[in-house]
Amino acid sequence: MSSGLSRRAKRRAILVVGLSLGVAGLAVALAYSNGRKREATEALARGRAYLQKGQSRRAIQAVSRIGKGSPFEGQALTIRGLALAALGEIGPARRVLERALRVRPDPMAAKMLAAIYLGAYETERGLQTLELAARLDPQDFRPWYAMGEGVYLRLRRYDEAAGAFRQALTRAPAHLGSRIGLIEALAEAHRPEEAESRLQAVLHDQPDDPKVLVLAARLALEAGRSQEAAQFVDRSLALDPDHRAALLLRARLRFGAGQSEQALADAERASRLDPTDVAALQLLGTIQVARGLKEQAAQTVARGRDIQRRTGRMEELLLEIQRRPDEPGPRCRLGQLAREAGLESLALQSYQAALALDPNWAPARQGLLELGVPRAQIPPLAAAQLVGAPTRGLQRHEP
Repeated sequence: MSSGLSRRAKRRAILVVGLSLGVAGLAVALAYSNGRKREATEALARGRAYLQKGQSRRAIQAVSRIGKGSPFEGQALTIRGLALAALGEIGPARRVLERALRVRPDPMAAKMLAAIYLGAYETERGLQTLELAARLDPQDFRPWYAMGEGVYLRLRRYDEAAGAFRQALTRAPAHLGSRIGLIEALAEAHRPEEAESRLQAVLHDQPDDPKVLVLAARLALEAGRSQEAAQFVDRSLALDPDHRAALLLRARLRFGAGQSEQALADAERASRLDPTDVAALQLLGTIQVARGLKEQAAQTVARGRDIQRRTGRMEELLLEIQRRPDEPGPRCRLGQLAREAGLESLALQSYQAALALDPNWAPARQGLLELGVPRAQIPPLAAAQLVGAPTRGLQRHEP
């Protein structure tokens, strides 16, 4: 009997000791977990503070210890992606922000990633990401404004643009860009009465805004009030002599009034300000023909055709990128085409995006060098290449 009691006592003692150790272990684990959580929270706070101060590299360093699998990984990736974008490293920023959205959808990551997509002319991706940003942050007017200004107006989907600007204005009624955008969308959709009624309020608030004055000129011209349109254009150009839309409007007004020499000067100036504007080239060619400048007109027409062909090729490449998002070749070819067109920002983003997919893609590295990017600012070769292993980018140049 005493032996049985002794064994039970021993078992109870072992159980008590085990429970004590378990509780102690749990307490240690909880303390460790709380400590890691506190460290991560403080690191994120420092990263955000550095971003606000414009200290992007410090922001990256602040969150560098928050690794894969951490509950805070998505937030750290967002900070890192925003910092990389601020540093101009668009390709790496894009990949980091895409990963951030997969880990933890964040409105800031979505907004910046949408801006990157739109800057690379990936309109459909940009639109989808803006819609995500609007869902994640329903009170923010900026995704709606960006949809109207950066997507729908660009695609000439004017009714959808008007809808997006209205959504923006329900969230920020005083936002000037959205007010102007809505007027422009209504004018392009041939709804002049509604556009005029809104224009008067904007003109009252912003009587010296060149863009507002140009809109007023366009609406006056559409209504047949040519003299009033000319006055608005002159006021706009007095404030901004290089306002392209105002120059083109004045060229049309002067050409219609028989002042072909002055119209020619305006059209030439507008074309110099943006050599890729096909509409400006078409107007310039028409005026040149009217003035008997046949050789110059032929050159202008040829330039317009070259730009249209290049634009068509760029659109084909953008569709190819949508089909093959993880291939560096199409992005690199887009960069080469953009560089030929003088679109250096698009070329830079395209080459960087190609290198984010494959750091050893030789045409992209060469393209960045030709754009004048210092070799030290180009991402280093992947480790495989450094030890002599072949990589697809440096084995050959994709045609």
